[in-house]
Amino acid sequence: MKVQELFKGHSDLILGFGKFLPNGYEIKVPEEKKPEKKKPADFHEAFNFVSKIKVLIYRLSCLLIQIISLNELLLGSI
Repeated sequence: MKVQELFKGHSDLILGFGKFLPNGYEIKVPEEKKPEKKKPADFHEAFNFVSKIKVLIYRLSCLLIQIISLNELLLGSI
């Protein structure tokens, strides 16, 4: 699965992954969604980016746990 598909609608997060790519590689966002170019990220920007990802993963995992719990209630545990 592509990063762009995984973070659809979050172009700031998609572009943030570019900081972790080797030299010569880049992630492109369609023109209508591309934010203006910024200076290279400093420590605080990188930290904030990673924090956003952690929050997103936490929220998704909480939803998954709720879905699994609901499934177990409705169908019984496997």
